[in-house]
Amino acid sequence: MGVPEEVRKVQRPVNTIVVDSGVDSPNRYAVRERKCSGTYVPGGNPKPINGAVIGHIINYEFVPLAEENTDKAPSMLSWGTPALIRAINSDIVHDLLQAFTPVNAYTIMSIASVKIMKPGVTGSRMAVHYRNSYLSLYYPNASMSRNSISKLYEELGMNEVARRKFYERRLARVTETHHIAIDGTLKQNTSIVNDLSNFSYKARMKGCKEISILYAYDIANQEPICAQVFPGNQPDMKSYREFVASRNLTKGLIVADKGFPSVEIQDLLAGRPELHFLNPIKRNSKLVEQYELTKYQETLKGLGDRKVLAKKVKIEDGTFLYSFCDMSISADERIGYLEKLDKNKQDFSIDAFEKKSVRFGMLILHSDKDMTSLEAYTIFDSRWVIELAFGYYKANVTSNKTDVQSDFSVIGAEFVNFIATLLSCRIVEKARKVELLNDVSYGDLIDDLNSCWRLTDAPNEKPKYSDEYWVHASIGAKNLLASLDLIEPALDTEKKTSAKKSKKAKGDTSTTAGPGKAQDQTASQTSQQADGIAPQETKRGRGRPRKPVDPNAPQVPKRGRGRPRKPVDPSATQEPKRGRGRPRKPIDPNALQIPKRGRGRPRKPVDPSATQEPKRGRGRPRKPIDPNALQIPKRGRGRPRKPVDPNTSQMPKRGRGRPRKQEEMSVSQVSK
Repeated sequence: MGVPEEVRKVQRPVNTIVVDSGVDSPNRYAVRERKCSGTYVPGGNPKPINGAVIGHIINYEFVPLAEENTDKAPSMLSWGTPALIRAINSDIVHDLLQAFTPVNAYTIMSIASVKIMKPGVTGSRMAVHYRNSYLSLYYPNASMSRNSISKLYEELGMNEVARRKFYERRLARVTETHHIAIDGTLKQNTSIVNDLSNFSYKARMKGCKEISILYAYDIANQEPICAQVFPGNQPDMKSYREFVASRNLTKGLIVADKGFPSVEIQDLLAGRPELHFLNPIKRNSKLVEQYELTKYQETLKGLGDRKVLAKKVKIEDGTFLYSFCDMSISADERIGYLEKLDKNKQDFSIDAFEKKSVRFGMLILHSDKDMTSLEAYTIFDSRWVIELAFGYYKANVTSNKTDVQSDFSVIGAEFVNFIATLLSCRIVEKARKVELLNDVSYGDLIDDLNSCWRLTDAPNEKPKYSDEYWVHASIGAKNLLASLDLIEPALDTEKKTSAKKSKKAKGDTSTTAGPGKAQDQTASQTSQQADGIAPQETKRGRGRPRKPVDPNAPQVPKRGRGRPRKPVDPSATQEPKRGRGRPRKPIDPNALQIPKRGRGRPRKPVDPSATQEPKRGRGRPRKPIDPNALQIPKRGRGRPRKPVDPNTSQMPKRGRGRPRKQEEMSVSQVSK
């Protein structure tokens, strides 16, 4: 079927032809250009050749082809959180590039950043959040698809050399004076295809298999240094030696708990003179009685309200024992001991109580480093910060279970989680220094920063508070960015907070209008013009504008609030002011004074000579009773029963409910 005539007659460019594609769509009639040369036909004219499509006939009108947008990049992206991460991760990216390929290094940073931006995000949504943020510009060409991430996890788990190289670069910054806390955490993993998933010592409470993850944490910098994955059924004391050896810890002071005894790494410490330990030991150790650690020699100063007794002893092998007793903890344990006796219905024994109470609130530390008792106690007391890192790890970085199965995938995924935990610790530390976490939580901070979008064509420089590249960024979110030093702070004229309220709260009277203020503003504008600076127009405040003040006119004091008082004549006699309420009537001192009648209706006068009848009680009076009349007993409550005739036949009383219908009797029943 050819092209309809009304379509061919539509005005279009010259040297074109209309072609019917046969498809029922708006682009059915395509307009194609004619080429200059054609195919030669022997004995005839050259056959023309149709060129490219230049438009379509739609609704009997020629519509040219729209220019294809070759730039596929979005015009705006989420900027806040990626900018914060970029500001704190320069050394991390550098170390990753030294250990991995550029594509893998950028992909690791992108995955870790998305985990911070969107906690609990799944692998299928990683690419969406990556493309919707400035991460796609900061770390371009990262492989963020679900299959690519799974493949990357497995490659990272296999590449132990690259992971060790990355950790070694971080450990190279650790010195002998650094304090390193080592601890582990458990994470659910019920896979049946790897050897890391096993029942831990907490399996009787959790009822599932887990993996064990050990972290080394720098207490001074408050960030993790390295990590390693172990089977869930392997005790911490068995993983301790392997962790120190494989991660090559050679410097610093290891601060661990009772699950990491120093005996396990004794041979490693011998060959590493700059590596030291500070471990607690049990209260029932024989060293307590041998060195009389309960006989304290000093009290620790500088701990505030805490009262701690201390004793330091050097033992035979050259190491040191530090014994402490926190008096508040000791009192709590004494109370707990007595409550336990009452709960178990046991008799109190003064001998047993005195024997146990000596070690209540006691802490014994063992170290190969000579330090004061206060230093030892403070270092071990600051070890709790590693628990905060585990809190960020489980709450903000990953869920409490793994999403991968094989051994290598688990190891690779935990390496990426380590990077995300490291970034989270740095974000918290940066926000803590500027006291942001006093007003907002960590999660709210990340949410507010995610809402700050910027145009992608913005210049690569520090943004300004009110430049034209912001996209629906709230004032509160930009204030957070300014507090974190990610953008230039706002000027006074750009702040949206109420200056009037803030000045009233601080007792500032500079907002009061007057000639002094007007003169100061005029002088300021004059000085700016003299310096060649254009004076800035001050923003008009709320309400009706004030009238201009003439500095030459005499200044009349402002009238106070309320109706003005009448002028007072000093020569006139001043009468006292009448009090509130209706004025009392004047009292005649010569008249007979009658006492004031009390409240209520006055009682009738009582005649003392008349016979006093008793007062009638409440209610209707009873009728008088005639003693000679026949007394009929009072009828009881309810309707009276009908009289019964003893001569009539008594029919049985009908039972409760609706009476049954009478059934028709058969002929045989009638005969009977």
